[in-house]
Amino acid sequence: MENPANKIVNQLDHTLICKIRASTIQDVRTLRGPNCDSDNFLVRAIIKQKITTNYEKRQQKQRWDINRLNSQEVVHAYQKNIETQIDNREVREDINEEWINIKTTIVNSAKK
Repeated sequence: MENPANKIVNQLDHTLICKIRASTIQDVRTLRGPNCDSDNFLVRAIIKQKITTNYEKRQQKQRWDINRLNSQEVVHAYQKNIETQIDNREVREDINEEWINIKTTIVNSAKK
């Protein structure tokens, strides 16, 4: 606030925030340029919001035992299963549906 008599400026404008959220404030500045017909200045605060993730809904990534592929019998059975499922499936017109179909074929063969 300016004192008309001797041009002394005092700071009146503040931003209030609780201690828990204090780490989210990046920068606070007083904007002296805009004239709002008031003794106060505009205050701008830049806040970095932290979004938490819900770990309960995240799916567990399936892990495959690739060491079993060292056995020729397992490799042969896997390849034969994929070949039979690909031969028995219907061909889709849409490339995305075709990819999903092939992906499910490979995953189902790996589960067996």
